[in-house]
Amino acid sequence: MRRLALLCVLALLPLACGKGTSADPTATSASAGPGPSAPELPDFEPSAPSASAAPSAAASGSAEAPPDKPRAALRRSVAGELVTRARALELSDEQKSKLDAIEEKLGGAPTDDEETKNAYKLFFAALLDGVKTGQVLEHKLAPHYATLDRIARARATAEATALGDLHSLLDEDQRKDLLAGLRKKYPTAVEKAAADAKVAKEGKVKKPNPAVEETRRADRTKRRNARVTKLLELDEKQQQRVSSVLIRFDTELRNRAQREARDRRMRALIAAFDKPAFTAAGLDLGRGPRSRMADRVGYINALLAILKVDQRDKLARTLERPTSKRWGAAIVGDTGPADDD
Repeated sequence: MRRLALLCVLALLPLACGKGTSADPTATSASAGPGPSAPELPDFEPSAPSASAAPSAAASGSAEAPPDKPRAALRRSVAGELVTRARALELSDEQKSKLDAIEEKLGGAPTDDEETKNAYKLFFAALLDGVKTGQVLEHKLAPHYATLDRIARARATAEATALGDLHSLLDEDQRKDLLAGLRKKYPTAVEKAAADAKVAKEGKVKKPNPAVEETRRADRTKRRNARVTKLLELDEKQQQRVSSVLIRFDTELRNRAQREARDRRMRALIAAFDKPAFTAAGLDLGRGPRSRMADRVGYINALLAILKVDQRDKLARTLERPTSKRWGAAIVGDTGPADDD
């Protein structure tokens, strides 16, 4: 009996260790059964690693923050990236304490997180109702857009305050060390041209091939078309129409545009933060998730115009899947479905 009990504990240990992580999003859903469950919140944040991941010491001269600090959402913000990098600087105990306070305020109160989650839930519920009826109506989303816009404005205000406090906290040499790593990650056009010229001089540069890029884009569209076809059981005529929709809402181009926009924001922030007197007034610190949300709503409406009633139900069930953090990943086109090997 003791051996049997020990075997049971060992069998359950991987499940206990995996709880609360995102390493295997299908672990809980696979055994959940067909009963109703609340869908996970949609992920409206850009998914580009270059924009959200903390930089390595070798790449940018600064180390990652401790694993429990800061939150993932904090790292994705403009101010959050500077706070994360500031932790790798040589700071006094007093500075570390003040940096903790800046991070705590920037992270927001638990009530702020709950309000944001509730706003997303209401938005997603309205979106799902539209999918089930055949069209997502803009006027039903408008109140939720307004709530999320207000939250985004409050977030921008908090970021501006945090940036001002961080600038005052660091001395001139510390700011230079902080910005040195940022400039490597977000070079200006002149800096990038100089780096490209150096690489070209060494004979290591590879010129982009438009034909190759076009082939890759066609392959992406073909794969996504196959995924949507499989999930929604599209007929041949529908596949042709969906293909044009996938081209119009190319996720790769959209994500690239978002990365470029973030790079521009960071370069403007670097230039302002490098001055002895700093103010965040006039800086673009991000405008919240509305643009990305509206883009995905447009994509879903374009799909709905093609689908039959039973296929709309399949789309709704796909969007509700707990493993589909990005509104039914295969439908949106960011990644393949969880069971797509």
